Amino acid sequence: MVHQSIRRIVGVLIAAALVQIYSVSNHLIRSPDEVNNFALELENTTIGTIGNRNHTTNGTTLLPRVNTNVSQKNVKIVAFTDHSFAPVGQWWYQRMQNLSYTTQTLVLFESKAVVHFDKLKEKGEYYQTDIQLIDEHYTKRRFKIHRLWYIRILYCLNQLKAGQGIVLTDTDNVFLKYVPLELFEQSGYDAIFSFEQKYPDNIFREQGFVLCGGMTYLKATNATIQVMERLLERCFEGNGREGRNSKSCDDQVTWNEMLFQDMKWNMNSRQHFVGNRSAGNVLQHGFEGESTIVPNFHANIWDQSFAQRGKFEECPLDGAAWVAMPTPFNNVLLEKIVKPLHGRFEQQFGLDKLSKVLIWEKFCSINGTDLNQRMEKAISFYKENFKQLVRPFVNDTRGHDLS
Repeated sequence: MVHQSIRRIVGVLIAAALVQIYSVSNHLIRSPDEVNNFALELENTTIGTIGNRNHTTNGTTLLPRVNTNVSQKNVKIVAFTDHSFAPVGQWWYQRMQNLSYTTQTLVLFESKAVVHFDKLKEKGEYYQTDIQLIDEHYTKRRFKIHRLWYIRILYCLNQLKAGQGIVLTDTDNVFLKYVPLELFEQSGYDAIFSFEQKYPDNIFREQGFVLCGGMTYLKATNATIQVMERLLERCFEGNGREGRNSKSCDDQVTWNEMLFQDMKWNMNSRQHFVGNRSAGNVLQHGFEGESTIVPNFHANIWDQSFAQRGKFEECPLDGAAWVAMPTPFNNVLLEKIVKPLHGRFEQQFGLDKLSKVLIWEKFCSINGTDLNQRMEKAISFYKENFKQLVRPFVNDTRGHDLS
């Protein structure tokens, strides 16, 4: 018993120390080489395994599980970005700040992004950041994204083990109003998910709904930690583009496959009443469930009216939405007018994402029933005001002038 207590205390101290390391301020790091050296030093300090799996990756290793039954810190809302997506990441951070949030954090998964935000801090712009680097020898974006989803799970798991509750989101999710994060903490659920549209298709056909991997609340409990360990194992084994045991996966698929197998959802009270399905056959009202594998893991799903995931042209109507996740839109004007504006910038991908949310908000502010006409007006507004709209979020323009 004494030895167990000592091990538990040591585990807590290690967790607390590593959280401080992960939260290191960017102004301490000045170059990609220094970032990589820092990552190697951290990698050599601890051992990250579940069973016989080594979950150490560039910059981070898996923390030991500690006796965590309630969150010890304020809920943190996090989104991941690299250098190319920095413009929309900066927009997201400032949006959360304008809504009076204080715990929003950008997790930088590329050394070039660390240097980028370091420069912003030197200019006097403040961003709260953590560092969670991927293995950067994978240069193709499709490989990087599947690696990102692995380290995103690893990051969340380590935060939970340190007693930190998490709202995980994407930088192109549009938050519309302030909702105290403590409400989720006090809800009695270990996790709260949001609906996805219909991907992965096979799970949607079997179950009638799927969940979104990029908009989730996770409470720091032992049950949540066990679920996330299971998810990390599945992602380690991998259905990513690099093959099995590659520490890469499509987390949208991995999440839904695991929850489909493990969860028993109580759909009787909400699934069948009138209006629960949209015209596209997507569920509108959430429900709760519990794990059949992990004891005491209780989860809920947000209503679509609260966490809206829908087609681009579907706009919140009644002020109930906390966050909207509009899907990408395919439009001839987008290809002809919008994307050419971004092609001269190194951070083109981020500008493409940023234009989506800015055009969507403008689209939703325009009255009328003619969707094409509203879209044309929104895109024209973006084109006419492009420099003014993106100037606060673009810092590397390859010499092009935005003044």
